[in-house]
Amino acid sequence: MYQIIKPKNILPAFFLFATVQIFAQVAGPNNPANSTQSADGCLSCPGTEWINFYGAQYDDGLYSVTNLNVAGFCFQSICYYSRALWVSDFGFSIPSTANIDGIVVDVKRSAAYLNSVMDSTVRLTYGNFFVGDNKKSLLPWDTANTYTSYGDTNDLWNYPWTSTLLNSDSFGVALKIYNITNAQQTAGVDHIRVTVYYSPAAVPVADFSADPLIVCADEGVVFSDLSINLPVSWDWTFDGGTPTTSVLQNPVISYQTPGIYDVTLIASNAIGSDTLTLPDFILVLDLPQPVISAQNDTLFCSPAETYQWFHDSTIINGAVDSFYIFQQSGTYSVLVTDSNGCSNADTIDATLPSSIYPLAQIFSIYPNPADDGLFINTSQPFNSIVIYDLVGNKIFDLTSPPSYFSVNISSWSSGIYFAVLIDDKHPYLMKLIIK
Repeated sequence: MYQIIKPKNILPAFFLFATVQIFAQVAGPNNPANSTQSADGCLSCPGTEWINFYGAQYDDGLYSVTNLNVAGFCFQSICYYSRALWVSDFGFSIPSTANIDGIVVDVKRSAAYLNSVMDSTVRLTYGNFFVGDNKKSLLPWDTANTYTSYGDTNDLWNYPWTSTLLNSDSFGVALKIYNITNAQQTAGVDHIRVTVYYSPAAVPVADFSADPLIVCADEGVVFSDLSINLPVSWDWTFDGGTPTTSVLQNPVISYQTPGIYDVTLIASNAIGSDTLTLPDFILVLDLPQPVISAQNDTLFCSPAETYQWFHDSTIINGAVDSFYIFQQSGTYSVLVTDSNGCSNADTIDATLPSSIYPLAQIFSIYPNPADDGLFINTSQPFNSIVIYDLVGNKIFDLTSPPSYFSVNISSWSSGIYFAVLIDDKHPYLMKLIIK
């Protein structure tokens, strides 16, 4: 018959932890009011049952016992691993304003033989679910019936525990074990208890961050509360922001007017409040103000870093210069970006002049782009040729040009130019690029 001998002179739990977390408050160790077992494996192999699973509720010599099959063998309830021994409702009454620091689970356990049984799962639970980290030990169970501790005074098991959750009868602990030998093994659990370490409530210390700190007008800023000591309410003031106040913990605020603005947060709880003002915290940049002008069939935009032209709200692929030669009437707009990364747009209703016609194999100019000379070849007589720079200044003018001639451009500045050839009926336009 399986028998566990209780060791003598075991120190009370409060001696084991008396020097840990001097400034923390301690709740427990508390016993569970409920116990059960859970088969969370497959339907055909749910794991070996625990006999008298209620024996884990008190340190009273009544044991929850499981008989494990040889390692690797499992058929229905005859298995080398156990079902989950599940205890809950530890009866905590931790203050609602407390800051939970750590949780320690003590399991009084033993195996019939050395190096025979190991932990599979040691988890905290809430409701019907495992939560947080698995704190299973990597060492086999001892044959002495002693407590083994899991967790620490500053260990939350990777879960955001609060006093509300821990005080609930849904808070619990689950334990699963398995056989590591080629023989059947027996193990027992005499007691499972939990100790919670927490810090008493304190006045909040207000703190926050924002992203981004530099924003273009009409854009939003995400504010994140970083206050400590468990604030429960937040009162924000945003100079120049929309809205100018907020009670959300992490608000999103937009800014329409360029400038430098202060931000204030008051973080509060039942103990008190703290105020933090960060002056000149948010820098709001002005938007570029593009202006479109039209010259015949060409639209020009005021200077910016980048350009993108649209026709009737549809993007014009490749139209990324400061000008655009349009082929049909309509509504044109350009979206520009300045050196700060801020963007804005302007719109114009443009009508194609009846006297302007696109180039159609009437003349050629090469090379294009050019660096020191241009050659112009025409297929019909022209009255004149005029070349303009990007802002409309006349750079070159020749009356009754021959059918083939050259132009010295060595003194011209690099940039974009327009050549206009005029016959008896129409002007013809071509864009030039001087390197």
